[in-house]
Amino acid sequence: GTPHQSRSEGPQSLQETLVEVQSTLCDHIDDKVVPQGRWQCHHGIGHGILQNTRNVKTREAITEGIQHCQSSNSIGVQPRVCESGLWMDHFASTPVAADIDTTLFMSVCDLASPSSVNACYIVAPTEYLLHFPQDYRGAIRACENHLLSSNDNDNDKELVACTSGVGMEAMIEHIGDFESLQTVCLYASSTEQQNACFERAMRYQISHTSEDYSKTEKCDTLSETSNAEFKTICERHAKLP
Repeated sequence: GTPHQSRSEGPQSLQETLVEVQSTLCDHIDDKVVPQGRWQCHHGIGHGILQNTRNVKTREAITEGIQHCQSSNSIGVQPRVCESGLWMDHFASTPVAADIDTTLFMSVCDLASPSSVNACYIVAPTEYLLHFPQDYRGAIRACENHLLSSNDNDNDKELVACTSGVGMEAMIEHIGDFESLQTVCLYASSTEQQNACFERAMRYQISHTSEDYSKTEKCDTLSETSNAEFKTICERHAKLP
């Protein structure tokens, strides 16, 4: 990359990384070859310092927050309810001006307690879509790339949860537009993901609008050629009280 893209990362300490980058990269840049190259290199180190510190402190804050949630188990309310709010706040509060690493931003979900892992992945696509508005295909690919590349082979539930979160976000932004939702959910690779995407979106639609769904005309707009289950899911929710 360019000198401006220097990053302070790696298993060594931050200070060791800074010294290495300065001595092996910045100090060898010829400003005559790369105009303002040394300035850009040191400027990039500043970016790296803050991004590294932000990532470390964020993980520390999440870990502490989970501990508080676990210790605040009120009667009739499980800690996972508290944690669901924690995860929503984290992903919805991402600084949009900052870069997003589409391969790593979901890695914080490895901090989740076993009962809230799915809750983390459901709201994780929010962060991607804040940076790339309405890029639902990209959001689903981010879910797949992160979870399918994991060393953990038993992550089907997390992948389904993540994809369903994309469906929920799509419905939030296109409330009542079932045809657009159908297009979004068909971006998913498996039928199980597609159905979960459509199911969670319909749940959101029913629970967050006052529109009368005693009729199923909107379900008739759905094509049955790509995924016939969408229409079944739609009709089932439309008939709910």
